[in-house]
Amino acid sequence: MRLSRLVVREDVRRALDEDLGAGDITAGLIPYGHVAHGQIICREHAVFCGREWFDEVFQEIDPRITIEWDVDLNLYKLIFFLTIYFIYS
Repeated sequence: MRLSRLVVREDVRRALDEDLGAGDITAGLIPYGHVAHGQIICREHAVFCGREWFDEVFQEIDPRITIEWDVDLNLYKLIFFLTIYFIYS
């Protein structure tokens, strides 16, 4: 069963509204125009679920955010690596 993008978007918006409320005060510490990136690496056996929600969170925060997925899936282990790029403005 494939979830509709609308359902995912509504879930993410509700979660962000609850989590961020009036805003993220720590974001004010990031200089204007700063290019940031982050990586997530899983080095242990794992099951990764919820990619649609993960991607949607960042699109809701700022559609300019780029996520590059590099996923290796085999019978024994799932290792996922992704890089997130963001320009603060």
